[in-house]
Amino acid sequence: MLVRNFRADCGSFSEDIITYVCEHCEHFYIRANNCGSRRTDFMEHEDWTEVEIRNSSDKGTGHIRCGVTSFKWDSFLSDRNLRLVVQRTKLSDEVAGEESNSLFGTEYVYRCILTNDWDNSEKAIIEYYNKRGASERNFDCLNNDFGWAHLPFSFLNENTVFMIATAILKNFYLYFLDVLRGRAEGIDCGTRIKRFVRRFVNVPAKWTRSGRMDVLTLYTKRQIYLSLCG
Repeated sequence: MLVRNFRADCGSFSEDIITYVCEHCEHFYIRANNCGSRRTDFMEHEDWTEVEIRNSSDKGTGHIRCGVTSFKWDSFLSDRNLRLVVQRTKLSDEVAGEESNSLFGTEYVYRCILTNDWDNSEKAIIEYYNKRGASERNFDCLNNDFGWAHLPFSFLNENTVFMIATAILKNFYLYFLDVLRGRAEGIDCGTRIKRFVRRFVNVPAKWTRSGRMDVLTLYTKRQIYLSLCG
């Protein structure tokens, strides 16, 4: 069974890993390391296409103007017909206040993606790869909020039920956040577990006896709790 699409950072950029990925993936997209010799090739290359790349980050979504091009990869695995997609961005766009023009002309920051996908455009490949960040944030939440960083057993196949159950629990948690959104102060769909416990779960309270009845007194000004307790 082949994996349809595989994305990874430059930690997977090695001949052994890429060979394995080629055999088990229909398409792969791996961040390639830059080197001095290839940077010279990029600087001397003249056939660049100017595009706007959608840029998604924690601060919002925008577009970056940059140049893109492709090279046939031949440093290793030359028989695999691999493609090196290169993106160049002016240094001034990367670092605020930094001058991009030097004695030798405009300076660029180069980023590369090694892939076996020759069907899609450079723009489509770069934007697809950039979406990897959202998946990583999902795993970050599962690791730190739902116990994936400290699995109960030593081997992955023994942890399958735990991982599936906690992934389902995360979906219920997101649904619960959506229900509370707008009703509980400081709670939105992006609230992590630690903040949720501090802002919603932890509430000082005391049972008191009044008029032959047990009365729960909440020491909070949050309207959602006051309405629940009448």
